[in-house]
Amino acid sequence: MRFHALAGGVTISSTLDRIEAAASVGALDRGVADALREAFIVINGIRFEHHGAQVQAGGVPDNLVDPGALAPIARTELREALHVVRRAQKRVGAWSPPG
Repeated sequence: MRFHALAGGVTISSTLDRIEAAASVGALDRGVADALREAFIVINGIRFEHHGAQVQAGGVPDNLVDPGALAPIARTELREALHVVRRAQKRVGAWSPPG
C-alpha cells in the first residue's frame, strides 16, 4: 500500500486512510482499494483476536497466528484476504524493475 500511496503523492500514515487516499488520486483502482480495505480489516481482526487470547492466557501477544487453529470461516476469510494482498503485490511487481 505504501508504494501506491507514494506513487500518488499520498503521505498519510494510517493504512486505511492511505488506501482511500491512493484510490482517490487514481494511484490505485477503486475495486482493488475496496478489496485491500476488506483484507486489512479481516487480517487485523484475526490478529487482534489472537492477541486477546494470548493476553487472557497470561502470554505476550505476537503475530504468529496458526491458520489451522482458526475456525473454518475465519480460515477461509484469512485465505481470501491473503489472496487479495498477493494479487495487489503482483501488480506492484509489474511496475518494479527485476532484481
